[in-house]
Order: sequence, then C-alpha cells, then structure tokens
Amino acid sequence: MIGRRVLGFEEKLPKGYEALLKDERFLREARGFYEARMAHLGAKCKAEKNPYLKRRWSRELRRAQRALASLSSPWGSPGSQKGSTEGRNPYGAHP
Repeated sequence: MIGRRVLGFEEKLPKGYEALLKDERFLREARGFYEARMAHLGAKCKAEKNPYLKRRWSRELRRAQRALASLSSPWGSPGSQKGSTEGRNPYGAHP
C-alpha cells in the first residue's frame, strides 16, 4: 500500500463508505466504541504482569488508536504526500 502511494497510485473507497463516514451518528458510535476499547485495553495492559500478554494488549491498543485516528481523518492529512515521487524515480536511483 505504501509502495503504491509512492508510485502515485490512489486508493478508492468502496461505494457506500463515503456516505457512512459522513453520517454523524455512525461516527459518534464508532468513536465511542474505540474510546471504550482503548480505555479497557489500557487498563488491561497496566495490570498485566506477563510481558508477552502485556505486549499483546499494547499491540491491540495501538490498533484501536489507529482505527480511531482513521475515523477522524479517513483521507489522511493534507501534507501526507510530501516527498512523493509522483510515479518517477528520484535522480540517481537505478530502476
């Protein structure tokens, strides 16, 4: 996915997703779900003594944080394409 973006390709949202992401009720419920999940996983991670399980809960917590961040800005930040080669190799790079 990252390689495709560097080459200038863009990903398209499936048909119903754009309407769903504009629905305030859906966004409110989804944010509430991920915020509650983050609170639950954070408490679980702090209380866990086993380092392997603690790492698992931390990983799940990061996934929930990324999901929440993607709900706030599903199309990325305006400066997210900085440094893109727009489908061309930079000078000095071998194909």
